[in-house]
Amino acid sequence: MAASLLLSACSGGLAASSWPGVTVAGDVAYVAYGSEIGAVNLSTGNLTWRYPEKVDARTTYYAAPQLDGTQLLVGDYANKLHSLDANTGTAQWAFEGAAGRYIAPVKILPDAILAANADHHLYVLDRQGQLRWKFETQQGVWAQPVTDENFIYLAGMDRQLYALPMAGGEPRWTKDLGGSVVYGLALDADGVLYVSTMAKEVIALRAENGQELWRFAAQGVIWARPVVKDGKVFVGDLTGKFYGIDAKNGQAVWSVDTGAPVIAAAGQTPENLVVVNEKGDVIFLTLDGSIVWTRTVNGKLYSSPAVGEKHIVVAALEGENLLVAFDFQGNQTWQFQFPKK
Repeated sequence: MAASLLLSACSGGLAASSWPGVTVAGDVAYVAYGSEIGAVNLSTGNLTWRYPEKVDARTTYYAAPQLDGTQLLVGDYANKLHSLDANTGTAQWAFEGAAGRYIAPVKILPDAILAANADHHLYVLDRQGQLRWKFETQQGVWAQPVTDENFIYLAGMDRQLYALPMAGGEPRWTKDLGGSVVYGLALDADGVLYVSTMAKEVIALRAENGQELWRFAAQGVIWARPVVKDGKVFVGDLTGKFYGIDAKNGQAVWSVDTGAPVIAAAGQTPENLVVVNEKGDVIFLTLDGSIVWTRTVNGKLYSSPAVGEKHIVVAALEGENLLVAFDFQGNQTWQFQFPKK
């Protein structure tokens, strides 16, 4: 499926079916999959609410829902960004100004919503869904933007990295990365951007001017967003390798072969990483690359695991259950599937 999605992306389309996206906030796991969005109690695995009341098969979801105070924001595979009441699942507003699919989760700022779309645009909205400005790229944007106080950093399938002023206008700088960016963009507290590309590289650049600091060559194509923690950059590739890279010089400190393609960014607990792969493995890793435990669920894991204070939630494609939850010791605590209506 990953290969077919890649080929369709290169030809300008997106042929894959919906993939589940999950986000944890407080004691709730929010999941979007197929034509439904649901809120699941994180302690019990019980469904709190589901949206919509009547399913429309023409509306499907891919991006993980994002919580903005009391509203839940999620884009669909048509052109609509939905705002739901996070407590009840009631529709509040919708932005329909895009022309393509939402692959990336929205980025929520104190006074704005950044919505990247496969129609080659970034849409900047106010918190009520009204368009402020938009920026056009040369190809679709699948990666969630990152920001600092003054700029929005946007990377897409056009191989370009853009530094956009918060108020809109021309980019402060643009960098040709040499490879398309699927999901991979991160920014650390020192103002360094880390970008993973389909050219099998992770690239570090200074956010202030786009100056390249280093490039790391992986064995395979990288879709996953890098995770930056404790002076290291962690990322997996489509060969199944998962790397720990020194953030200062771009040298590999260690690598682990997970045995199947790693599509998603790793989840983070306070002291560990949670890596998932295409064959359904959930791998709990220390920051030095030691495997603490591995569990395998039925299904393919293409979405990043969502981590709460005590729970790890993974969303499975083509499995017996949509969501499976574990504690930090690897014990399965519950499983969830949307009940049939």
